[in-house]
Amino acid sequence: MRLIPKIGLFIFILISSLGFLVSFKQVSASDIKFSPQVSIPGSTKFVNTASTSISKDGEGRATTETLAEYLKAIYTYAISIVGIVATVMLMVGGFIWLTAG
Repeated sequence: MRLIPKIGLFIFILISSLGFLVSFKQVSASDIKFSPQVSIPGSTKFVNTASTSISKDGEGRATTETLAEYLKAIYTYAISIVGIVATVMLMVGGFIWLTAG
């Protein structure tokens, strides 16, 4: 009865390792296209969501500059939303304090 789970585990590990070994594919930096699904309001770079190629350094290696700019735009947008929400909450708190008995 304990033999069946061991065989199942062995088969799972075997299939997983074979799938992992087969899944390797050589990809060059020119094959990678960064295309964000959602444009970020207030960002001038990511208004058009068409595919853009990955930026490269002087030696032709791919850099993460585009992804970093995308995350920076998301952070800036989130900070502006949090600032607006905080201002509204301060106004609501002040109104509750003024109208308290």
